[in-house]
Amino acid sequence: MVEPQTSQMGRIRCPTCPWLGVNLPDGWDNDPEKWKYMVSIALDGNFTAQHRPMRNPDKDMPLADGHMFMVMDGSYREHLRSAKEYQEALTCHDHRAVLNASLGRGKFEATGIGAAACSRHRFFFPHACVDFQKGKGYTETSFYPKLMMPDGLTIHRGIGQFHVHGHQMSCFPRYSVNFIPGAGM
Repeated sequence: MVEPQTSQMGRIRCPTCPWLGVNLPDGWDNDPEKWKYMVSIALDGNFTAQHRPMRNPDKDMPLADGHMFMVMDGSYREHLRSAKEYQEALTCHDHRAVLNASLGRGKFEATGIGAAACSRHRFFFPHACVDFQKGKGYTETSFYPKLMMPDGLTIHRGIGQFHVHGHQMSCFPRYSVNFIPGAGM
């Protein structure tokens, strides 16, 4: 059984990917081909899944609050209350999911679900599955990375091959993983 989330939120990870103190060889950080040790994380979501609120929310009992992939409800709700919503400027006008994500669906408790997974081996990260309150929102997706990103982390942004073709043509050369050295897709 997996312990509920604690201060060590991401301790169960893809067993194949390189992890400091687990399976990295000595001197890996001096290797001229250090791209071999890059972890590739994919963030994705379903922006149309809908969950209606319960008629009696006081009787709601989570079956596995904070176990496996889902975040703990209490800390996630607190994050949503205190976080400032970031309104991303839409630069890609051809991606329907992004365009429709901000539509309000007031009668629903959740209007989608998002997760973080190893993009090479499809291993979902624990406590990295969140529900979207009104479509895709930065506030919801910022909950997991905020807890996990170490100082000095280098982030290479990309769009997976399945999704990049749903964007504008200009997104392909800028964000396709085909052009990220060491992406290994």
